[in-house]
Amino acid sequence: MLKRLVIFFLILSSLVTLSNCAQLPQEKKYVGVISAREIENNEFNKNIKRELMRYEDKERLENALSQIPREKNLSLKLRKIEPWLQRNGVGALSPEKQPHIWILLNMWSAYANKELSYSTKTIGGYENALGNYENALDALQIISHYEYPLKKAAIQNNLAKILVDLSSQSRVDYVEKAISYAQQALRVRTRSQFPEDWARTHIILAKALHDRSLGDKTSNLRHSADSFEQALEIQTFERSPDEYLMAVYELSQVLLELGQYQKSLTYLEKALELIEIQLQQNTFYDEKERFLINQAESLFFSAIWAAVQMKNYAKALQLMEWGKGRILRKKIQLNDLDKNTQPSILTILHWLSDLPSDSTIVAPIFSNQGTIVFILPVGIKNIGAENIVIIDGFTRKDLHALIRGEKDNEWGGYILAYAELKAKILNLKNDNQERNAWREKIEKTLKDFSQWIDPTFKQLQEMGIRRNSRLILLTDSDSGFLPIHSVQFQGQPLLAHYSIHFAPSIYGVYLAHKNLKKIKNKNILPNQFE
Repeated sequence: MLKRLVIFFLILSSLVTLSNCAQLPQEKKYVGVISAREIENNEFNKNIKRELMRYEDKERLENALSQIPREKNLSLKLRKIEPWLQRNGVGALSPEKQPHIWILLNMWSAYANKELSYSTKTIGGYENALGNYENALDALQIISHYEYPLKKAAIQNNLAKILVDLSSQSRVDYVEKAISYAQQALRVRTRSQFPEDWARTHIILAKALHDRSLGDKTSNLRHSADSFEQALEIQTFERSPDEYLMAVYELSQVLLELGQYQKSLTYLEKALELIEIQLQQNTFYDEKERFLINQAESLFFSAIWAAVQMKNYAKALQLMEWGKGRILRKKIQLNDLDKNTQPSILTILHWLSDLPSDSTIVAPIFSNQGTIVFILPVGIKNIGAENIVIIDGFTRKDLHALIRGEKDNEWGGYILAYAELKAKILNLKNDNQERNAWREKIEKTLKDFSQWIDPTFKQLQEMGIRRNSRLILLTDSDSGFLPIHSVQFQGQPLLAHYSIHFAPSIYGVYLAHKNLKKIKNKNILPNQFE
């Protein structure tokens, strides 16, 4: 009896978790007694017990239902589930005879497959999870005595989410299916009864509409933006900060595509201010802090792009330095800045006026829309169009592919080619053909890299930045790997034109120069900052 109670509660807790439903207070079907979701779960569990009692090898199935939820190793969990879902296997279940247990095991399997795929950065688990959810949905159609509308909506929601995640594989039909499943789920997940479920499904629908290639593109984008904005009325930062930030970022991308730059910038700045508050409180674990900083970086890139498109160059510069200063402070504990305010444009221009003489700041920003390069000579009084280079055809994704490779789970690009160099040099037996192949990889990288380097240095020449002056490049985690010293410009190495140095932010250079002037006789920093 005790064993059956344990199994019952394990199943109940799994159903609540896997249904992906809201935990906020909801409208009650029977006020003060029990909610609609609880009614469904109770009915579902009763039917699991009935199917278990009728199963010929009841004890073996009881043991499986008890052990599977406790298994922490995802691969082992899937191995324990698999025999039960093989329709022709000995002792396997069937959706016709044991539909409720069949649904439960498919839900468990889907969850494990998704987690495994996430941890290994492969899509195989997502495709398996897609099959699990489809199996569960088919089994729900078999059950005639009870509808389970909430469970059906939860499965449709999960199907839509996975289809959107897999739509990057150029599957047009996946996007259309995702839209259909999300719309079906929203017939049950209403705003009045299940507000957070409703918001989450709207976000999935918005993503699918953004990815949609069928129909009018502008209409799809407008419907996507509308779905995102509706969802954000419920999915606030206070309720779910992670989901809110990701939704704001995705909404901003849609608005940028629609050319609604001011509206996009308003959302982005609000999200950045909320991140700033969270980072100042500093009450969470390191992984959470890294997530917030990474989200802030993506939001800053899009905000800068929006400001430049509006020709608000001063705002773009302010955002750039705010972003680099924020990340700099958190990573190396540089606390001289006022934590409660963004640096004003006047403050930034003051820093620029007091940098090392004969210097120019070059700050590339790689967004999802394209690249923006700030060119800021020492002593400028204001910032205009001549201080900005816009490159539409080179995005953050292009930079990532160039440096790290196109696949997230495999090294490639310049880093892999550079790593291979050591092996080629050490292996004296390798032939010239191998060395030439490696050289071609490097040359291709440098050629692709010139897409933003060439326009930048042409602009430097037009601005009269003389040869042999110093360029201080503000780089980030990806652009810091760029092989800048190997670049050719006008047929000569870049170093034949300029002296190249690196820094994290304008304030970082200003502070280094300021401290060096205070301590004249101590060479605490490289001579380039004298």
